[in-house]
Amino acid sequence: MKVAPVPMKDQGNPLYPLPPDYLELTPEGQRLSRVNACRQWMVQHNDPQRKATAFASAVQFFDTYYLYPDDEAEFYPMFYDDTPLEPPLGHFAIYRLWALSRRAIVVAPRGFAKSNCIRKSALLQMLSRPGYSFIYATSSHDNAAQTAQILKTQFTDNSRIYDDFAPESPGGRITPKRGEKSFGIELMYLDNGSWFRSLSAESRQRGGRPQCYLLDDPEYDGRAGTSLSLLRSYMEQLLFKVVMPMVTRRDTSVRWLATFVSRRHYAWHAMDTEETPSGHRSRDPRFDEWSRLVLKAEYRDENGDSHSCWPVMWPLTDSDKAKDDRLKDAVSLEQIKRLIGSANYAAEYMAEPGQAEDQHFGTLEETKHGWWTEEPDGEDPINSKTLMCWHDKDGNKNSESLANFLRHRVRTFITCDTSYTSTKDSDYKVATLMGYDPVEASLFVLDCWAGQTRESVLITKAFQMAQRWGCKSIHPEVVSQSISLYNTMQSIVKQRAVEMAGVQELPRIVPLRVGQMDKTSKINALGFRFEHGLIKMPLRRRYDSPWSMLFNQIDEFNPDAPSGGLQHDDVLDTVSMSMFIVKGRQYATKKLNDPVDPWEQIRKGITVDPNTGLNYVESLDPSKLTSEQVSELFNARQSGPESESKV
Repeated sequence: MKVAPVPMKDQGNPLYPLPPDYLELTPEGQRLSRVNACRQWMVQHNDPQRKATAFASAVQFFDTYYLYPDDEAEFYPMFYDDTPLEPPLGHFAIYRLWALSRRAIVVAPRGFAKSNCIRKSALLQMLSRPGYSFIYATSSHDNAAQTAQILKTQFTDNSRIYDDFAPESPGGRITPKRGEKSFGIELMYLDNGSWFRSLSAESRQRGGRPQCYLLDDPEYDGRAGTSLSLLRSYMEQLLFKVVMPMVTRRDTSVRWLATFVSRRHYAWHAMDTEETPSGHRSRDPRFDEWSRLVLKAEYRDENGDSHSCWPVMWPLTDSDKAKDDRLKDAVSLEQIKRLIGSANYAAEYMAEPGQAEDQHFGTLEETKHGWWTEEPDGEDPINSKTLMCWHDKDGNKNSESLANFLRHRVRTFITCDTSYTSTKDSDYKVATLMGYDPVEASLFVLDCWAGQTRESVLITKAFQMAQRWGCKSIHPEVVSQSISLYNTMQSIVKQRAVEMAGVQELPRIVPLRVGQMDKTSKINALGFRFEHGLIKMPLRRRYDSPWSMLFNQIDEFNPDAPSGGLQHDDVLDTVSMSMFIVKGRQYATKKLNDPVDPWEQIRKGITVDPNTGLNYVESLDPSKLTSEQVSELFNARQSGPESESKV
């Protein structure tokens, strides 16, 4: 297949991508010129901008000649539902981006005809390049079927497409012979070997390996209002387990079109960047090589004046609409804002979704909710000189060695949650280690493990976590579904079965009873800590597993939705369990530089640390106790109701 380069407009050809002598050619010569015009996107250009111009021009020509109705010629291809409007400049920006990038995500307003951009380019490339293939994924099966049906109609009923491209096919036809190749809604082959497969975003079908994977608003789903975590899980799976492995060859690409609904959707995650010494980089490094384009319904020029991105579709104001009779049936952007509200308009038309209003706990800020480490030395936490850093309630940076932080600043404990089953669709088994600072009343979330696995694995991980951090107590939730977890842990401790736990030292097992309080209510009670910066988390690790699970659950939690709007809430739930251990008490009696001597406290008759509720006896090393101290301890245990219940 040969493609003849055609002079561009800046080279003196006003008919580009048609040749300058098009009108003088024979009918067959004009047909060949039209086919060649559609193939200009395949011409090799040293200048990337000329490559982009070639693709955008080919799509524009294909659109106006093959898809626009022509009353004079009595040509009605039935591609558009209504009289087509002059396309906006934003459409050409999309085509140019696709020509220049193998991985591209475009965010554009709702109603911007993004799907038509996909349909036009797919029709063009399948017809003009034999064997060109697409997989198309959108939010639902019905939406996928709609696009497939539109393409199928053009292949079967569009007379101009048939007349021009059928002679280019080996069989002299557009569609394959009956029974030769599939030509249905989910999978359609053309006679030239090109194919198009349509799927819903939630489909587990992988199809073939296409030249181009199309994602058309895959997050538009009715479940999004109640289970964003489920939708984000689909997106994560779709992108990195299905799409990206398919488009690793040199000549393959992925095109993702989206509309922002909220910052909780995956499109925002993909577009999110941060300033670094080397420039703007994606917060999720997996999107570093993606090209990004954001189109807004209105924009300001160099003079600060506002303009509509598509004036013939959306006049800027009601007065602009009234000035032009052609716009009498149009809806102005001013009207849209009144109809849907400023917040929705900002999100869906201006690509500026709200922040705190979309997140029950608000936006997480490092100066308010974060901790991080500096100067790592690779040692275990209890022996590490690595600097533990955070900001206090006044915004001042604090830092001290991790070992000192654990020894004198906080009291650590572990909470555990188990799931009913260990299948891939079950809840996660989770162990979370936290530290409570009684001076600032701050809760530090220090370590976390989560897995869809056996209960025995959770037990081992919890004991190992306790040993690594020097934690003296593990608190499994004791409800009917998790009583076996507590019983097994307690049995290991009572038997001093360190080999069963895979550790050298065993912590205390303290049952956690939450009564009739449901998970959503427990999690919602964390609101006070988020509001006042009394919870600190490793925000710089938000994309590391399993921390990403915690931060996604924080972002997506909605107390007004069933199950908090979450498919999985297990990690966040273990954090909420802290309220039954700390109990909101803001102790300020302990000076950080004056560590308490557990033995002296016991001799005074004080057996329990008032800050954590943990026994002082747990801090003692039995190998270092004298016989007199052992005797004293025994006598203390035999006397007094508090000693009997607490020691």
